[in-house]
Amino acid sequence: MPKQLEKKKTTELEDIAIKLSGSDSPGGAEEEFCLFIGSQPKSLQPKLEPRYTKQVRLSTGLLVEFERVDKYQSKFTQAFKFKYRLRHQDIPLYGSSIIVDLDEDNKFLFANSSEVAQDEAVKKGFPDKNPKVTEEDIKDSIYEYCLKKGEPISPEALKDCDINPELYYYFKHFSNGSSHKLGEWRLVYVTNIKVMAPTGGEKSVGTSLELTDYVIDAHTGEIMLELSNLRTFC
Repeated sequence: MPKQLEKKKTTELEDIAIKLSGSDSPGGAEEEFCLFIGSQPKSLQPKLEPRYTKQVRLSTGLLVEFERVDKYQSKFTQAFKFKYRLRHQDIPLYGSSIIVDLDEDNKFLFANSSEVAQDEAVKKGFPDKNPKVTEEDIKDSIYEYCLKKGEPISPEALKDCDINPELYYYFKHFSNGSSHKLGEWRLVYVTNIKVMAPTGGEKSVGTSLELTDYVIDAHTGEIMLELSNLRTFC
């Protein structure tokens, strides 16, 4: 193992992802992974789920799912790279990512996790998983938000558009957001808005194209964040 990596202290979540990656590599360490889960009580052992998802109960008792979203081998280094995101109660954690690199012999090289995938953030309490706002509520929130910004979208344009709402847990920072320890989880919808302008005679009644993601509180309808539509690993 390279010396510069020996000193890196991995988190509990990264350790679990490393074990999952080792067991899933071609010719990988399935036996090692079995020893890892075999040392835990049956109630704490990971359970294989469909679509490359494994449930794991953390040391705090919180049940999370590791969803593998990507896996490939580098043509140049022959190293394997695994990418996971976390789910809780079958809802993905927005922005969570854990990346593990193994060499061609399936030995650990590197692990890294995003801020919201750190143990301290994941162990915080989660809100009610049942959303209270409807799709019409979401459209109303977007309409009011854009109106206040001075970039109105007409009700006609919003009426029949597909807002593609996806449910996530989103970690909202407190204060200046300088630490992942300061914040709370919120249940949110992330929408991908496409509004093509309908026309009435010679007059356009909508924007020519809106292509934006909105992070909207699924309990209150509050728009928490506006993002250009550049979907990343989340």
